[in-house]
Amino acid sequence: MSAGLGSLGAGPTSQSTAAQPIVSVDTVPVRLDADGQLQIRLVRRPWEPFEGAWALPGVMLRGNERLTEAAIRALVGKAGVGPEQELALRQCGAFDDLARDPRGPTVALAQLAILPPLTPAAASEGEVMDAPAHRLPLLAFDHQRIVDAALVRLSEILLADAAASRSLLGAEFATTRANQAYAALEAAGAPGASPSGMSRRLAATHHLIKTERTQTFGRGKPAPVWAWHLPKEN
Repeated sequence: MSAGLGSLGAGPTSQSTAAQPIVSVDTVPVRLDADGQLQIRLVRRPWEPFEGAWALPGVMLRGNERLTEAAIRALVGKAGVGPEQELALRQCGAFDDLARDPRGPTVALAQLAILPPLTPAAASEGEVMDAPAHRLPLLAFDHQRIVDAALVRLSEILLADAAASRSLLGAEFATTRANQAYAALEAAGAPGASPSGMSRRLAATHHLIKTERTQTFGRGKPAPVWAWHLPKEN
């Protein structure tokens, strides 16, 4: 005879006495700066818990709000991203450890936010800084775990996801920039991220076109410049 859910302690009484988790949307704003460093935008928490600590920009999800709307609200209000700024949002996991927030049970729905290379911090609600992905300060809550998951996600979609990759690398980019992006992910500990064989990898990416232009970085040889060939939206 099979056991029902009630016999496992999942009946109405146990459900009604359990605290309802609060749902937040935490963003991981990432950009590749002019020096080829992968930067994560952080905000300083102005209140407890973790007052004064650096954290990811996040907000509580409203009842009538979609995840992307909440993510943009966090980026504009807390991370200083301009409301008209182009960016790519990609989901990178749900985090529901019961001890992640000392105030009680919460579920964080994380969004990787890929910003264009030159994205200055605009006016925001508090203190904001960009920190190298491989050398972050101690973060509040479980935000380091969220960053790690976001970097894994980025390494998985880089080049494969044309729209997201275009946000990170730009409309046109040199082979050197793609090398820098993969090297930065590798330095930050993202598994499988390696800059080796980049020219062959770019040539095999069907939504990239090798232009006739080149770009020189420092004393290196001129590097080919690539452009995205994306289908037009109807």
